[in-house]
Amino acid sequence: MTLLLASLSTDMNLGFWYEIHVWNTTGIWAALNGTYFTGGRTAVDGVEGDDLQKNSRAAITVALPVNRNHSVKLYASTGVSTRIGTDSDTIGIAWQYRWGGGL
Repeated sequence: MTLLLASLSTDMNLGFWYEIHVWNTTGIWAALNGTYFTGGRTAVDGVEGDDLQKNSRAAITVALPVNRNHSVKLYASTGVSTRIGTDSDTIGIAWQYRWGGGL
């Protein structure tokens, strides 16, 4: 029986995120989002793998007020560029309840 030992390392992931909000006096608002991240390359015994991640995503969210405390959020996101990792699309709807000062 042979016992093999190896050293595994992973580089740090580095990410950037931006968001732009637009709203009006009726309480409707929208946000555009984007992310970019890179890194995560692995190495076994000092030999780098071909698994460097360089991925970007884009998303949009729209909130529609129902009344003072309730709103409906619609959202969608997509992978813009995927080198290694998960490339997925997401759509959804959410009910939001708000409370506190400033309403």
